[in-house]
Amino acid sequence: MNRFLGIFLFLVVFLAMQVRAQEPYAQHFSISNGLPSNSVYSILEDKQGFIWFACDEGLFRYDGVHYKMYRANNQDSYAGSCIIEDKLGRIWYENFEGNIFYVKNDKLIEFPQKSKANFFPLKATDNYIFTQKKGNIVAVDIKTLRPLKNFKIHQFINFLEAVSNKLYFIDAQKLYQIDENLKLSKVVDLPFSKFEFTFLVSAKKELYFVQKNSSENGIWKLEGNKIQRIVRLKQNLVIQHVRVIENNLFLLTTKGVYSYNLNNLRESMPIFVNKSITDILRDRKGNYWLSSSMDGIDIVADKSVLFFQFEDLQPLRSVSYKNRLLISSKNESVLFFDPEKSKLETFTTGNFNALPYYLFVDNARNELVQVQSDGYTYFRNIGTKKLTLKTIFAIKHIVRFDHKYKAFVSSGFSGFYCYKSDLKLISKYDKWISTLEKRDQGEIIFYRIAVDGRGKRVFIDSTKNQLYFLTNTGVFIWENGKVKQVNFANNRTVLNNMFYWNGRLLGLGIDGKIVDLKDGKHSNQNKVLAEVDAAKQLTINNGHLYMRTAKKVAVYQITTKGYCALINSFDISNSECNDFSIIKNTIWILTSN
Repeated sequence: MNRFLGIFLFLVVFLAMQVRAQEPYAQHFSISNGLPSNSVYSILEDKQGFIWFACDEGLFRYDGVHYKMYRANNQDSYAGSCIIEDKLGRIWYENFEGNIFYVKNDKLIEFPQKSKANFFPLKATDNYIFTQKKGNIVAVDIKTLRPLKNFKIHQFINFLEAVSNKLYFIDAQKLYQIDENLKLSKVVDLPFSKFEFTFLVSAKKELYFVQKNSSENGIWKLEGNKIQRIVRLKQNLVIQHVRVIENNLFLLTTKGVYSYNLNNLRESMPIFVNKSITDILRDRKGNYWLSSSMDGIDIVADKSVLFFQFEDLQPLRSVSYKNRLLISSKNESVLFFDPEKSKLETFTTGNFNALPYYLFVDNARNELVQVQSDGYTYFRNIGTKKLTLKTIFAIKHIVRFDHKYKAFVSSGFSGFYCYKSDLKLISKYDKWISTLEKRDQGEIIFYRIAVDGRGKRVFIDSTKNQLYFLTNTGVFIWENGKVKQVNFANNRTVLNNMFYWNGRLLGLGIDGKIVDLKDGKHSNQNKVLAEVDAAKQLTINNGHLYMRTAKKVAVYQITTKGYCALINSFDISNSECNDFSIIKNTIWILTSN
């Protein structure tokens, strides 16, 4: 996903009153949607772009649609890990019994071993595959697959790392190196007081060390002839794997993923803290794949997309207010969400199953208009939460017409409203609005205009001081006290929305198509919008057009040559999206699943 103009997306899945998770938004794969096993131990992307993973059911290749299983003749154990690709493009993996396999001619072949040393890590350099047998590391010729040399070891080797065609391993608390000529030499003694499984990983030819679980838990680095601790971990973690991606060191633990920038040693916020993560990779398209020992695979397309999860909340609509979100939910509930604190606070609630399906904030009066599915509209003071007015009008949309009047549409009654406390104000529209049919509702007076049908939306054409009232029977224009139905391109038009874009008056039809209201066709300069498939919601903010369809939320801008260009999009095809709001340059997307 492109990142232009600092526009970011946050998927807000509201299912709880207290924040239960703040995670990157991920596409989840499990046995429920085709993954062969929920227990995945190792993942790799090969040179052709295929994703390989080892799980309880064995070795699989994924092409984006299908999973292909690889099993060898007489293979009696499938679960394994440690997938690598050698210089010749062969895929290797090892089952947990210590049997080694490789893929040749699209078939899985068992690598012959006279003896083995249970499960151990595989590693490849340009010339060798390094395996183990009891008491030895074995260098195998990468072309002929013949053993060339054995290196006696004192204990079981639990991790290997290759840097510049040199193999590094730890044996009896000492770091050793095997060079390109298969010469063995000791590099340094380890400073750890406790013997334990130690991971080796490299970045820019530098070696880093992490112990699996220790009171000395931290990130260590080989500096000259010493190993120095450069990061002390804030908590004890059971680490299952360590990877380096783009100079970030990832600790894959039983309680999620912890990462550190190796330039400044800054720690990022841990993610997936409720999962046991076994491996991570970043594919050629920039997606992060994370495997779990119990919960399948998660794919994070963009780390700037965060996922907030809550309990007992069914989000329907939202509106921004002073850098916070006002969100409507079940049981007549409206809640504040503070993005900086990830905190949810109840504004108002009720006792029935009515849903507030339209929210409008009157900033001048610090008031929230809340319209519910039971047909009532509530006016509440945001500061005191006091109910100002309850009316039977089911208002569908409100706009601020001038300093005195608001224009609105509802079912069977559309026009203007004014607070009694503002009646003394002078408006250039008084001479027309004051003569309209009035409905005194206590604190507010409503004025009715002759518009037929069920209201959808109000649009102000500020260039001409015209008001358009969009209904299910057509579009009506109000100008200087006169109302008439208007047709565009000589056709009766039913629209869900109207907007100006690049100097053109455009409409959103009930079919979700965008039409140029001047000639009833798509303008050439807006040919990108002509390709929009069934738009459901759109808004313009800071010169950008934000649009939601059934498949994506997209952001458009006008180029220097005057053309409309798609600059950012986010796939929501797997979610039931209800609404979105914008705070600064952040899009907050509400989904019900």
